[in-house]
Amino acid sequence: ERSAPPRVLEEIYKLMGCGKAEVSLGMLLEYGLLSRLLPEVGPYWERNRERLVALGRALDHVDRGHRQVSNALMLALLYHDPWRQVMADDPDVDAMSAARDLITPAAMAMSVPRRDVGRLKSLLTTQIRFEKAKRGRRMRLSEFLGRPGVQEAIDLLYVLSLAGSADPELHATWAEKLAHTLGDVDRPRPEVLEEP
Repeated sequence: ERSAPPRVLEEIYKLMGCGKAEVSLGMLLEYGLLSRLLPEVGPYWERNRERLVALGRALDHVDRGHRQVSNALMLALLYHDPWRQVMADDPDVDAMSAARDLITPAAMAMSVPRRDVGRLKSLLTTQIRFEKAKRGRRMRLSEFLGRPGVQEAIDLLYVLSLAGSADPELHATWAEKLAHTLGDVDRPRPEVLEEP
């Protein structure tokens, strides 16, 4: 309680990126620390302990303690399932508004850099874009895949699929589209995605 919030946030990142996230996240729950550190999402994870442990296991598998996963992606792992629950509880809520309402209190309390907060919101809301296109201005698939953060959102989708929080087929589809687009950037693509 006397620790500086940025220091506590850095410790959360270290616990998740040390290669032992499965054990570390389980211990945060066991000692009641996750709800004290992140009260917006901690209670959700207390009710869904096995899902959080599975996320830690998936993160360990992907990162192997090399700290290659961004801070925003680590936070997205903690916020994704609770964010989905907020939207399931209120189908009329906008995805970005739900993300903002869930993330803002912790961002302020923990002094999360604005850059990471913006990336976190983008990582979450891009998951919706992967699931279904929205009506609106059309955008070429290559333009969408070339946007900053989309590749990282596909990485998030991969970790979520390993943990059972997302459809592995959905990840495979988008990973294939990304590889296909990056492998042949100069040729125009007929595929399009609807811009919201």
